[in-house]
Amino acid sequence: MTIPDRQESVDEQLIAGSDKLVLLFGGISGGLGVPPFEFYKAANLLDCSKIFLRDLRQAWYQRGLPGVGDDARSIATYLAQKIDQSGCSDITFIGNSMGGFAALLFCSMIGRGRVIAFSPQSFISPSKRRLHGDRRWGEVIGAIHAHPAASDVYDLKDWMLQACPDIQARVFYSDSDRLDVVHAQELSGFRNIALHGFRDGGHTLVKKLRDEGTLGRILAGGDD
Repeated sequence: MTIPDRQESVDEQLIAGSDKLVLLFGGISGGLGVPPFEFYKAANLLDCSKIFLRDLRQAWYQRGLPGVGDDARSIATYLAQKIDQSGCSDITFIGNSMGGFAALLFCSMIGRGRVIAFSPQSFISPSKRRLHGDRRWGEVIGAIHAHPAASDVYDLKDWMLQACPDIQARVFYSDSDRLDVVHAQELSGFRNIALHGFRDGGHTLVKKLRDEGTLGRILAGGDD
C-alpha cells in the first residue's frame, strides 16, 4: 500500500480482481480531512481500487488537472475512461469540502455510481455566496470568478437538475456549521440525495467520524 504523494494531482491504485472502484477528491488543502492513508484505513478502503485526485490550484476542479486537461469536463472524460478500463461495477465518488463539491459534480457529469460527500460546498456562485454571507476562501474563489470559462459549474443544484436529477448521494454535515447546513439544504429537493446532519464536528466532521470509528459503516452504506 503506497501513501499518495502530496505533490501529485492524480494517484492511481488499481487492484486486479477488485469490483469496487473509489474515486476520491481532495479538499482545498489537498486532503480528505484526515491523511489519505488514515482515511483509507478508517473507511475500509485498503483492498479496493482507488483513484485519488487533488486540485492543487484550489479552483474547485474548474481548471482541470495537470496531465489530465484544462477544465472539469476533461477530468470527467478521464474518469469515465478509467471506470471503463477498470471493469468495476461498484463505483463510489467520495470527497470532503471542496472535494465533496467535486464528487457531486463528476458523478453527475459521468452519470454512473453514487456519492458520499462530507461537508461539501454545493455552490461557489458570487450571488449565492453574497446571499448567504459565505466569505470562506474568498481569494481563491475570487480568482475563479475573475477568469470565467464556458465550462465552469458554479451551482451544483442548477447543474444536477439538468444533467443528472436522479443522482444518488449521501451528504454528511454538521449542524454546528451554519454554512455547511446552507450548502447541504440546497440539495434537499433531490429525491435520491439523503442528508445526514450531525450535532457536532463543524467543518471538520470527517475527523469526528474517523475518531468515532463510523467512517467504515458510512462507506458500507450503514446508518449515520
